[in-house]
Formats: sequence, C-alpha cells, structure tokens
Amino acid sequence: MSDKYHHNQIKSVLEHSKRIRMLNKLILMILLLGIITIIYNYLNHDGDTASVSIIDSEYQDARIDTLDNILEIKNSVISGIDSENQSYEITSKKTWNTLGNENILEMSGIKTRMMLKDNYSINITGDNATYDNNKKYLKLRDNIEIRTNNRAIAFIKNMFIDLKKNKIMSPSPVTVKFKDICIHSKAFEINDNGDKITFNNGVNLIIGEKSKCMEI
Repeated sequence: MSDKYHHNQIKSVLEHSKRIRMLNKLILMILLLGIITIIYNYLNHDGDTASVSIIDSEYQDARIDTLDNILEIKNSVISGIDSENQSYEITSKKTWNTLGNENILEMSGIKTRMMLKDNYSINITGDNATYDNNKKYLKLRDNIEIRTNNRAIAFIKNMFIDLKKNKIMSPSPVTVKFKDICIHSKAFEINDNGDKITFNNGVNLIIGEKSKCMEI
C-alpha cells in the first residue's frame, strides 16, 4: 500500500513538472511573438518626415531574457527615408530592446550609411550606439570612424545623427584626414545636406604633413 502511494506521488510530481515545462515553453513563445510584434509595429510606424523598418528574418538568433523582458536580435538592419527623400541604413551585429522602454534600441557593432545628394555617401562605423525611434536620433560611442566616397576620413569619440534633418554633430574632439590636409577640432557639425561643415571651439589645420595627422 505504501509503495503504491509513493509511486502515485512520484507520478503526480512528474506530471506536474511536465505541465510546468510545457507552460514555460508556451509563455516563452507568446513572449517572443509579442516582443517581435511590438518592435515590428513601432519600427514600421510612419512619421511625418521619415519611415523606418527593421529587417531580421532569422528569429533563431533572437534571445529572450524573461526576467528583464529583453529581446536581443543579431544582424539587424534599420532603413528609412529622411526629410530630403534620401536613404539611410543602420546595420548592427547585435540589437537589444526592453519592454519598459520600447522606443530605445541599444546596438553594438554599428555600420551606418547615409546617401546625400549628387551620389555623395557617408559611411560611419562605431562600437556602440543608442537609437531613439521616436526622434529618429542615433548616438554613436567609442571608436567612431567616418569615411566618404571622396576619401575623406574622420575619427571621433562621440557623435549624434539626426536622421530627420540629415544633421551630424559631435561635441567631442575630431580628426579629419583628406589627401594632404589634416584638421583637428574640439567639435563639429555637418548641415545643409553635407554642403556646410562647421568646426568649433578651436581648430588646428595642417597641410602637407601627413605624419602629424594622427587619430584621436
């Protein structure tokens, strides 16, 4: 009688554990679909001046942290059109988002491409970034490098990109290399669709001395 009672208890516990595991899997699936739907919807929301979409079909690369409600996606692409009807694209090795702050995306391994007029393009890379989907605002941090198709190169510590206005700003030091010209500045802005570049708070211009044009 005792053995049968213990056997029934063990069987009941195993069945309960099985139901719990199935329930946990179901919750994870619902959470995954819910977070993907939320991010897809807000990233595909059309604003007055810009549209943005996220492309990532390999959901097996997504990781969910159920404790902190975090969705992590590898190799994501954010693309859109700015107020001048010109395209931009942001790719990242890893993108993550929390449900508590849906409009903010954190990224690492960033590559940004902006197409300006007259086939002028800017390619920007950086280690880390924060993207605000409401403001269409991208902040890049750490090891930022800018390259253009006319071979100008810039090295910056921190930089902000307003994707609505196609404006690039940096409140931190910048070094620019272009052929035999080197410019050191404490801050700079790129406005008017790339036609206007302003260096602020002290500028050091070096011509014909490439060896002195060092990265910051």
